[in-house]
Amino acid sequence: MKNKIIPALIIMLIIISTAGSDSNKKIFLLAEEDKLFWDALLNEKSVNNKNLLYASYIAYKDRLNDLSIETFQECIKTNSTNSMIVGISNYYIGKNYFQIGKFADAVTQFSVVDNHDLAKYNYLKIAATLNAAISYYQLGNNEKFRENLQKVISSDITGDYKKQALDILSRVQ
Repeated sequence: MKNKIIPALIIMLIIISTAGSDSNKKIFLLAEEDKLFWDALLNEKSVNNKNLLYASYIAYKDRLNDLSIETFQECIKTNSTNSMIVGISNYYIGKNYFQIGKFADAVTQFSVVDNHDLAKYNYLKIAATLNAAISYYQLGNNEKFRENLQKVISSDITGDYKKQALDILSRVQ
């Protein structure tokens, strides 16, 4: 029993010590895609090396961020003429950067997504804008944070990301 309590206490102390640095800062989660998204994407005929694409995603989910970034970059190389895969790879590279605290790099990657035709996944452009807003929040850039949330609110027709953006706005006011 003692062997389980001590590691748990250490983890709690680490969390408490890192949380005290900016206790007023809210924590917002990035927009995430579900299994249906990945099933559909992996069934796309135009994707070169689907195994690499899926391995990149699994590395992201397992928080093996450096590996995920590298493999998504390799996906970009092997699918350089496939705007959809290049854009989605940039999107996930941004999510990886966010996970490791490189928020400026995350913003850069999320911004690149808008330059690509994601075909039937174009709604990810709105998710990328929402994730950029959250990254700007982490950077302390309140103006860009709100500007990007407003873009999401005004451009999301289905309302899924709009709802998240409105929720985030209500939590910071």
